Amino acid sequence: MNIEKLVKSLDEMHREAAEMKTHRREQAISSHNKKTHVRRIDFIVGDYVIVVQRQRCSSHKIRAKCCGPQRVVRGSPIFFSKWRI
Repeated sequence: MNIEKLVKSLDEMHREAAEMKTHRREQAISSHNKKTHVRRIDFIVGDYVIVVQRQRCSSHKIRAKCCGPQRVVRGSPIFFSKWRI
């Protein structure tokens, strides 16, 4: 009985801590974006975009190669998963 209450209490505490951490992180990102004048860019299906692909070099550095323009054919609000030339 007491062990079940303890387990339930700990689960609730961890859930609340995780929610609070997520909320604080979202607030920090929003605050940073307001201070640095970052604007969210929303692409819709049919827009033309430049796609950046990362390439490894022999010196263990990452180089970027731009490909495009490519048309967005499918995506989500966070990132786009499908392009077509």
